[in-house]
Amino acid sequence: MSEEKEMSFHEKYCQLVMKLNTPKDIKNDFAGFDYRTAEGILKAVKLVCIDLELKNIVVITTEEVEFKEGRFYKRVTATITDGINKYTSTFSAREPESKPKMDESQVSGSASTYGRKYALQNLLMISDDVDPDSLDNSNEGLPKPKQASEVQMKAVSEHAMKLANKLNEEPKAFWNRITTNKFGKSLDLKKMDTAQMATLNRYMNELEKAHSKK
Repeated sequence: MSEEKEMSFHEKYCQLVMKLNTPKDIKNDFAGFDYRTAEGILKAVKLVCIDLELKNIVVITTEEVEFKEGRFYKRVTATITDGINKYTSTFSAREPESKPKMDESQVSGSASTYGRKYALQNLLMISDDVDPDSLDNSNEGLPKPKQASEVQMKAVSEHAMKLANKLNEEPKAFWNRITTNKFGKSLDLKKMDTAQMATLNRYMNELEKAHSKK
């Protein structure tokens, strides 16, 4: 009886991304919104690695300070590695000049927290919708995602249908599964914006790659 072949690093990464579910589970009662944290993302990663027995897979973040145009930035690098291979993603968060009721260390820490979360989200293909996780206006100036066009909706729908057929899944159930995995809930195609569609397309591309290697 032949031994089961060990998955490649890329296959493990794809399996992790496909299984990972990180809904916005922290509630800000004062501002009235839900958000996720870097700690929550890392906890979810650990649980998936245990569940799928993804050996030697580690996700870490490192950071450095940059000074540009008179302002300090925290440049965070998120890395997933098996000790040999790795994928990385970086995100820079600017420290606000001041924030009420915070001392300097807290102001610096808020930029680190913000940077870690978004670097991890980019690395693990978690929904990149802009969601405020604090009241510090860190996301001011970022473009608001636009409503997807009919052409974009049709393209994503056809992509999902073809992939569902490849995976021998019922199309509606497949759609509910992939949107829930990436956004924490099933989304209506007609209500998706361009950022969500871009995230979903990348996710389906990785699903296709993983399926083709089986």
